[in-house]
Amino acid sequence: MAIMNWTRPWYLDRHKTASALRSMWKLFFLSKEHQQRFLDSYDVFSMEWEERLADNPEDFRETSRKVGDWYSVVNHLCAIGQIEKMYIPPRLEAGKSVHHNQLLYERMLAEDLRVGSGDTVLELGCGRGRVAHHVHSLTGAAIVGFNVDETQIGSANDFARRRRVDDACRFHVRDLNDVPYPLEDGSVAAVYEIGAISYCTDLGRLFDEVHRILRPAGRLSLLDICMYDRYDPTDPEHVRLLSETKPLTGLLRSLHWDDYLRAFDRSGLKVVRNENPSIDGLMVPMIEYLSGYFNVAKRVVDVLTRLRLLPAHLSVLLTKFTENGEAFIAFDRGRLGTIAQYIVVEKPR
Repeated sequence: MAIMNWTRPWYLDRHKTASALRSMWKLFFLSKEHQQRFLDSYDVFSMEWEERLADNPEDFRETSRKVGDWYSVVNHLCAIGQIEKMYIPPRLEAGKSVHHNQLLYERMLAEDLRVGSGDTVLELGCGRGRVAHHVHSLTGAAIVGFNVDETQIGSANDFARRRRVDDACRFHVRDLNDVPYPLEDGSVAAVYEIGAISYCTDLGRLFDEVHRILRPAGRLSLLDICMYDRYDPTDPEHVRLLSETKPLTGLLRSLHWDDYLRAFDRSGLKVVRNENPSIDGLMVPMIEYLSGYFNVAKRVVDVLTRLRLLPAHLSVLLTKFTENGEAFIAFDRGRLGTIAQYIVVEKPR
């Protein structure tokens, strides 16, 4: 399918163009120390690191720092790569752009949260605040966002100011593992996250905190990793595909439905919805498109760096970020798991 059938180029959107140019500027002048911290952060996505967290769930400070170092660069790479919201949505409508499917997903999310004007909603892992802005525009609810990366929080608050919703959308630097949150019991109408739960070192503790701050009948929505029974941890090829998918997608933990269910049961949260809403249960067409887009971008950057029109570190950063696209495609096509399992749970009345 032709690229132009998939997405509107960012350079035709004034706001996205400005955001992409700001990110390019940040990357252009990225210090050598910052570059190295980004490259060093990749060991946090190893299978060994996941095992270490399983043994010591309280020890999340170093993990938080490394994840922050990774996102402090990746958020800019995504902004110039047509995925400023930094997530690949479920494929809800075939032949439509990633951005279009993001909007469809966020509309579904907003409906399932069942919130409105006067309510407060918490977003865990709010990124640049673009999803929060859309959820606010759909529901009228006030959004509080937490994120571990201060560069994204700065962008989120700046975006809210420019859109004149900074009184309703407020963002703070905070690790989702750092509980309790500065929120009163029963003060939140709903909580949602997109791609952040894999950074949780203790699901039970997190969901206990969500239960505390939610009002009765309040809901928690997740869009995140879910490993399927087809994945065999004794199969070297399955392990390779997961190992190579993790750093590309920013997956810290490879969670199975049983992991979620145990934590929900412990915290007294009732499952309302659990599904992979993508057409045919696959995201492959969107992954392939984005992989192709970034591969083209990498070739262009490589040429420009050889001509010394761009600094060499841009090619290094982009190469590191785009590694293992084929593994991600094979992981999804093989139905070993998904990064877009949609789960909604509810606090009892």
